[in-house]
Amino acid sequence: MITQRDDDYLICKEYQARIDQKSSEYPGFITFQHTNGNHYFAWVNGDEIIMRSEAYPDEERMVRGIKAILKNKDIPQRYKVEEAHGVYFLLLFGGGDHQEHTGNMESHNEIGRSCPKKSREEILAMLMFNGADFAKAAVPMAAAAAGLAAAVSLVEMPKAEAPKVEIPAAAAVPPPVAGAATTSAFNWKWLLPLLLLIPIFFWWKSCNNKKEEVPTAIVPANTPDTTTAVTTPTTLHRQLLIVI
Repeated sequence: MITQRDDDYLICKEYQARIDQKSSEYPGFITFQHTNGNHYFAWVNGDEIIMRSEAYPDEERMVRGIKAILKNKDIPQRYKVEEAHGVYFLLLFGGGDHQEHTGNMESHNEIGRSCPKKSREEILAMLMFNGADFAKAAVPMAAAAAGLAAAVSLVEMPKAEAPKVEIPAAAAVPPPVAGAATTSAFNWKWLLPLLLLIPIFFWWKSCNNKKEEVPTAIVPANTPDTTTAVTTPTTLHRQLLIVI
């Protein structure tokens, strides 16, 4: 069967659907024959797929592929992270006589490929089951850190909010009282003449009271009949009022 490189792998759900078909001879692997006639396997950790295999035309070559994984899986230098179509894959390479596993792609020695991941950090986390030192060596921290920095740069950090200052509401100004404007506009100078008349009134009143107390003048018999003008207080008061 002639295959192309892009067609050598099935999509991940094909392997995941057969996650229970564990190999009794090779623990940590699942094996199956697809309806297309080819044989496939996957290196798994529990229910997580670590590496998928390409298509093998027969079971014997599939077993050779499993042995290639076992021989190279603990060598961090045989791993490579590749980005394609906005996702990341972890590739495992063989060497030597493992160069022609598919029987069709003699120019490459890729012996396994992970399912697509959203970031390098996900690939790093996937390999942690084999030890942190191994995972960091297979996926160098410099590359992982660069991916993390890029991811952080895409996240818009919330801007610090300025402290809120509560400004008390202005006190309500009571509406102007009706007539207040009239009172404030009243001209007090018109009261001055009235204030001046008050003491004059009391003075005039007191003079009327004294009039009754003035005794009648007794003129002796031998006094010449001389007519003397007597000005009474009442007459004086009336003159003052006329002047005013």
